Amino acid sequence: MDRSTQRFISDVKFSCPLCEKINSQEVEVPEPNFAIAEKTADLTAEGEVDLYCEGCGEYFEGDVQIGPHSCDITLRDYEDTMVNCDPPLYEQLIDEFEISGHPKKTFDLNADELRDIINTHASEFGGSTINRMIFTQILTILEAYLCDNLIKGLRDNSPSLVSFSKRDGEISKKKISVSDVLSDSNFVKKLIEKDLKNRIYHRFDDKKGVPSWYKAAFGFSLSDDPDDIIRLRDFVSKRHDCVHRNGDEKGGKKHEHFHKPYLLEALMTAQSVVEYINYNMNSLEEKGD
Repeated sequence: MDRSTQRFISDVKFSCPLCEKINSQEVEVPEPNFAIAEKTADLTAEGEVDLYCEGCGEYFEGDVQIGPHSCDITLRDYEDTMVNCDPPLYEQLIDEFEISGHPKKTFDLNADELRDIINTHASEFGGSTINRMIFTQILTILEAYLCDNLIKGLRDNSPSLVSFSKRDGEISKKKISVSDVLSDSNFVKKLIEKDLKNRIYHRFDDKKGVPSWYKAAFGFSLSDDPDDIIRLRDFVSKRHDCVHRNGDEKGGKKHEHFHKPYLLEALMTAQSVVEYINYNMNSLEEKGD
């Protein structure tokens, strides 16, 4: 199998040190330098990884050590937490991801439909199941837009792709061999898209989240209104409660504020972010013409 079409991953399982949820996920790990290893014992590497808990939504920084047939991860702030790692293997990369050819148009169609559903089917009771479902769907269509639009923007704008590859921490530290590039002229683009498809698009912190990815790629964030980002973070926290706690807060109290005005506010916030991004993307295209 051609390694130029693969990445090095380990299947990881751990119990969250905060909420005790058992998590299973694929983690990309550093690859040993097979070219200089004289014997199997020399096939080692070390680096950093981020693990994500689906239960409480927290991220954990960890240090990883790769051996000839092993993978060991230690969480920096929770060294006693046991992290079970399968021996790392190569994963086949998908040749090219299918994304919406018109991310904003797709978002707008979904947003219009959701507004109709809110006006005609949402319950007057803010704690109803249908209202929670509508709320979570608003965040889902925004995530889909943010992912597809980011990838499409990088496909369509080579300078942005170069800028992103330099400024994004995860991409800039990837090791790529000359043979990888020579064997496939689109290898680097495929590698970046694979990484982007595996990212979490409801992470709105400035350092490692979606705002920083857009800024690294296109030079702007998700909004010129800081309150939009604050609201998005709050929405994500509440969406987590809807999906994983049946609408209960961490302390057990039921969320009952998903009434129609709140749903419309969430939808309008998502639309405001999309409009801001689209305006700046259009300006970027005009400058390139």
